Amino acid sequence: MALVAASLLAGCAAATPGFKPDGGKKTAFDQLKPFEAGDVGAGGAYVPSDSERALDCKRLKGSMTVIVAKLRDTGKGPAPTGLSTTAQSAVAAVRGSAIMMEPKAEAKRERARLDAYSKLLAEKQCPTMNVEVELSGAQ
Repeated sequence: MALVAASLLAGCAAATPGFKPDGGKKTAFDQLKPFEAGDVGAGGAYVPSDSERALDCKRLKGSMTVIVAKLRDTGKGPAPTGLSTTAQSAVAAVRGSAIMMEPKAEAKRERARLDAYSKLLAEKQCPTMNVEVELSGAQ
């Protein structure tokens, strides 16, 4: 039994990275480019990426709706435990990139992103969203 398991594992290990069982045919997913997010500049303003600038009115407004919901929910749940924070920091150190952001810093970044998206909506002559009203929950 151990011999069978070892030979199966050896077969899996022999598979080469990038192997495509369909004969290497290109699919629609191979042509998709990864979505790149913008970043917050030195002045605290969010600078949208080219991918974000290319979004149409519907997608920009949809993204804004998700961000508003996320910001409204910030701080409503229980605070993360020390063990959880330590574990996430350790994973970030191993991966070589931060996968976690301080909740207040993330909220500030998302708020800056909302402002940038709002400007993009105006530039594209789309119906705009009153961010302050949306964040307050008043309709």
